[in-house]
Amino acid sequence: MFTEIRSILNSISEKDAKVLLQSIFMEMKSVEENKIDASAFFEDVKETYGDLVRSVESQQIEATECSSTHIVFGASTSGSLKMAIQENVICFDDIFSIAPITELHEAKGIAKRHEWLDGHLNMEDEESFSYEKNCMNNIEKLSTIPATHPIYIWAGENAHEQTALMFILDQLKHHSNEIIWVNPNKLYDVRYTGEVYSEQLNTLLKDENSQTLLSKDVLHEFEKQWEKLTENESMLRIWEDGKVKTVQVSYFDEFILEMVKEAGGEGDFILAARAVGEVIGNLEQYIGDRFIEYRIIQLALSGKLALQGVPKGMRYFKVKTK
Repeated sequence: MFTEIRSILNSISEKDAKVLLQSIFMEMKSVEENKIDASAFFEDVKETYGDLVRSVESQQIEATECSSTHIVFGASTSGSLKMAIQENVICFDDIFSIAPITELHEAKGIAKRHEWLDGHLNMEDEESFSYEKNCMNNIEKLSTIPATHPIYIWAGENAHEQTALMFILDQLKHHSNEIIWVNPNKLYDVRYTGEVYSEQLNTLLKDENSQTLLSKDVLHEFEKQWEKLTENESMLRIWEDGKVKTVQVSYFDEFILEMVKEAGGEGDFILAARAVGEVIGNLEQYIGDRFIEYRIIQLALSGKLALQGVPKGMRYFKVKTK
């Protein structure tokens, strides 16, 4: 019973759950004020529960009817892929080139990662609230992949997706499924898969050179790389010479200062959002806009940038070089 209830709750968003709870509370208030009968309230709740159960069952049937499972690392990639194919898609919407990755398959490791992200980046309240639950839900989804499904993992040549690829392969090491790595950089010059359009994703699935069926030896090699990577406690990873490399969290600071100086011209204040955009537009690595925002704030705190406004979000403050 508990497992069924958990599946139902996991099937709806935090926003929808709040709306549902608010509706139930309002009806309960009406019962207390004798505006509606308690039996009518019970029937409404029972009907809502039934609708949710049928919704979950429908989702499970859809997954079972699919012939393959695809794992992606970002909402943009997930949305584009769902437009391109009608298959089971599992999305890990995170940026794996930053923050702790030790024991990422366990609650304590996820909590440690969440603590770092929440303490350094401007996370939305709802995103932060549901972060750990979403991570655990995705890991649980891996265990429900049908044994008959070939598993396609979409990962370009960048620290974000390669770190994520290693993590997923470590979680799948006891699965008997065929595992295929789809590399968009075999056809397209992109920083990460999220920059690939739906039509191009379909092309990649038809292109044999973009897909690699991972042998047991290759899987074992990825496993060793993951073990080595998780031994390092660095909060930042980059892609260099075809490998994921750990670096100091301040690695891009000088580049950020240079971009702010160029964008500011004669020492004018520029909106932090513009500074972040300049860095992203000129940086070959993929580390996410909020990490860049975090480093801009740190540079201001250390006296290397002047700050104007309140840094509660990149649209709310300006910076310039001193």
